[in-house]
Amino acid sequence: LSAALGMAACGEPSAAPVRSSALTAADSSPRVAVVVIADETGRMLGGTGTLVGPHAVLTTATLIAGIPPTALRVVVTPMFGGPDVRYGVVDAYFDPEFAGADAHDLALLRLGTAPTEALPLPTPTGVVGARGESVILVGFGRTTVGASDDGVRREGASTLSIVTAETWQVSGPALACIGDSGAPMLIDEAGVLVVGAIVSRGDCSTYSVGPTLSASAAFIDETLAEIEAASDAGPRPD
Repeated sequence: LSAALGMAACGEPSAAPVRSSALTAADSSPRVAVVVIADETGRMLGGTGTLVGPHAVLTTATLIAGIPPTALRVVVTPMFGGPDVRYGVVDAYFDPEFAGADAHDLALLRLGTAPTEALPLPTPTGVVGARGESVILVGFGRTTVGASDDGVRREGASTLSIVTAETWQVSGPALACIGDSGAPMLIDEAGVLVVGAIVSRGDCSTYSVGPTLSASAAFIDETLAEIEAASDAGPRPD
């Protein structure tokens, strides 16, 4: 994310009870289920994802298009320190309405094993933002285009400048940068920060834009249910 965060242009260059993170608007720390999207070796692919179900990670379709799902890894950074933990991906689902633009640039990854280091973030698909409203961006991208400091989770506040039914655009101060594709835009809903949209692209200095979850409500709700129904998919790959 750049500025306060350090975020850049993204899409460019167990039977335990299911719980959601109790991240409130008063506690906007990086203790959220934001993860790195990596290859089989654990090398960052230039993108970020969000754990939105026990076995489900939300990111952009453009980030993972053309990559076999089993060649992907999700790297979780424990909330209270300790080594990163790598999880294997067994399948990927793309929003069928995605046509190459910012709208509907969404994909869901199914993990073979549910991470225990973080709790899923809530994704109510009825959230509607308004111009001037504050959101929090969280990602693993660079702080500037020329920096080489990606791979560190950062967060910062930004302001919605353009709001449509299908996309949100923010104007800073925090902005996405290289490595932040898929980073969540968290918005306050009744005192709880929820995922309202994710970052698709930006220029690291003036804007970040991405698809709203509300425009893809049917895809998200149906796919999350399908993923959890198949939660016995097998062990994670090494």
